Amino acid sequence: MNITDTEFGQIFPFYFQSDEYGQITQTGPSLQRFLQRSDQGKSLFAQFTFKSPAINDLAGLDNRIENIFLIALTVEPGLVLRGQFLRLQHHGGYLFIGVPWVTDLKSLSALGLSLKDYSLYEPTTYFLLLNEAQRSSLEKSENIKGQLQELNESLAKRVERRTERLSQINDELVASQEKLRQEMRHREEVEVELRLAQKMEALGLLSAGIAHEINTPIQFIGDSLRFIQEAANDLQKASIEYSELIDTNQPEIKQKLLSINKNYDLDYLLDRLPESIDRAISGVDRVSTIVRSMKAFSHHTESERNLANINEGIENTLVVAKNEYKMIADVETHLSELPNTHCNIGDLNQVFLNLIVNAAQAINERFLRHNLRGRGKIIISSAHVDNEIVIKVKDNGCGIPDTIKEKIFDPFFTTKSIGQGSGQGLSLCHRVVVNQHGGSIKVESEIDVGTEFSVHLPITSPEYSYEEATS
Repeated sequence: MNITDTEFGQIFPFYFQSDEYGQITQTGPSLQRFLQRSDQGKSLFAQFTFKSPAINDLAGLDNRIENIFLIALTVEPGLVLRGQFLRLQHHGGYLFIGVPWVTDLKSLSALGLSLKDYSLYEPTTYFLLLNEAQRSSLEKSENIKGQLQELNESLAKRVERRTERLSQINDELVASQEKLRQEMRHREEVEVELRLAQKMEALGLLSAGIAHEINTPIQFIGDSLRFIQEAANDLQKASIEYSELIDTNQPEIKQKLLSINKNYDLDYLLDRLPESIDRAISGVDRVSTIVRSMKAFSHHTESERNLANINEGIENTLVVAKNEYKMIADVETHLSELPNTHCNIGDLNQVFLNLIVNAAQAINERFLRHNLRGRGKIIISSAHVDNEIVIKVKDNGCGIPDTIKEKIFDPFFTTKSIGQGSGQGLSLCHRVVVNQHGGSIKVESEIDVGTEFSVHLPITSPEYSYEEATS
């Protein structure tokens, strides 16, 4: 239910509100007439004297917040308000709701006030009227009767206005209920997204563990192969020197050696062994590169940000994602020298992976749709522009229709068939780049020409909380 400041002032005409530092920010209409005459500033302790309980700072107010207060205006000491303070949780300020503490209409009039300055339903007005009726003569009673009539007429008009307002509030309540239903549906969608994220987190941890377990034996194999390579080179050199030492005047020995060489095919082995070892070492180096990239890509840092090199993240992601694009497209990189940046590199790696996989899938879709031959192209670039790092991923795929371009970052939005896409990839990209790192992500696309995603990251990332980043 929404109530405007004007309506709140009609209900509590002597209320005032302050911020967390005790500076008055809003007042009711009846109280405002007095405060606007004051030159004491906006501090509630300058504008009011706390008579009961006697306090003079916010700490005392917090300690006695449950009490009923009597406070006198500095500009009009005779006007004493009786009421209660409330602590406003949503912004840390204070709200005072009260009324003038008087016992008769004469005292009220002396302060320049009347019953019209009270709210419609304030019981004090009836007490003052009854008290005045007991003390006044019949002549004054007739005058009071007129005032009552005036109040009744005012009441009738105000009740009529309240009835209209209640009708409006009822309409607002219906709209709020619909909004609540939408929020509940959104919450269910977020819960599905959270479960998916938890599964991906578990998979990442598992991948990191496997990569760690593979890394050690691969190092052993690599070291052993390099030893064998050196040994084979030495054996090849030794064989040549042995051959040079053979006495050509001893044909029997020479013939025996030639026979041994032929039986064991030593010349072929000595010729091909170094090449085979080189291929094995190259394969081990390739596996080591993949393992290192998997460890870097799967690095689990939760919400923690550290200094990281964006280019290294892109290169590691390309190694991990190679199986997605190697049969479809060639990748061209233009990575400029970049400063290290405070970021969550694990989450950014996931962004790069999603963009690269989407590019490969878009190229594959276009080539299949138009029965094209050849290979597509993915161009990845990075640059330091002003105080930002800009990463671009461009493809010559099927493109994105203008009709859905505004929706692609929405959670669960996808144009892929059931089972081929969850609608979470670009939504995750937007959340990581915008919500978590305070950057931006833009897209330019043309049907059957291609798409370019631009990720803009501030070099000094703002300090967003983990809750804000995942909300």
